[in-house]
Amino acid sequence: MRLLVTRPEPDASETAARLQAMGHIVSRDPMLAIAFAVPPIGVATPGAIILTSRNALRALLHWPDADRWRDRPVFAVGPETGALARAAGFRDVRIALGSAAALTDLVIAEFERGVGPALYPAARNRAAEIDVTLRAAGIPVRRIEAYRAEMAERLSPQSEEALRNRALDGALFYSRRTANAFLAAVRRAQLDAALAGITAFVISEEAGEPLRGVPGLAIRVAPRVDGDALLSLIPAAG
Repeated sequence: MRLLVTRPEPDASETAARLQAMGHIVSRDPMLAIAFAVPPIGVATPGAIILTSRNALRALLHWPDADRWRDRPVFAVGPETGALARAAGFRDVRIALGSAAALTDLVIAEFERGVGPALYPAARNRAAEIDVTLRAAGIPVRRIEAYRAEMAERLSPQSEEALRNRALDGALFYSRRTANAFLAAVRRAQLDAALAGITAFVISEEAGEPLRGVPGLAIRVAPRVDGDALLSLIPAAG
């Protein structure tokens, strides 16, 4: 298959390599660019760390104080984020089922009260205010804006050409914002009609929602909210 990966780097390159190993022809056009905030100084040791994405962890690892926190419990939104946290040296990593709601439920169930507030390195643009829900459940949370995801305004020339020439079979989407950015860029290029016959492989119903109703665009949703489940939708090339 001829596939387009739209997630931010460095994850786009990792996903592309896995798809290429499966025998597919893959291009990358990240629809979001990640920019880290200036690291805060003097952050107290948290009672736990809440990670809603791999980029939250990447931002955290730039903080001067983070080296002292490898023994702190980490609540990770899904398997990919959890694996990256373990690789970074965090020893107590607890993994939710891939959604903000599942992560919130896990923290409420397992956070140890009385050890200080949980630290939430957050994105500037957030799909869910999980800290509000956690505080309502009696869990103290310190939210610090750690990064922002800037939406691409245009498709790359290569993506425009591929769409114009009907040279794409599918595209992968890992978030609602990525799908929104892609669709806006397609419409800006006046290539809406070129989406007919393409399959959108999406990590969740929420991620695929902006693409609903696009004429001729098929949508396949991962059975679980994680990267491996999304790739399981795509068979290896014969």
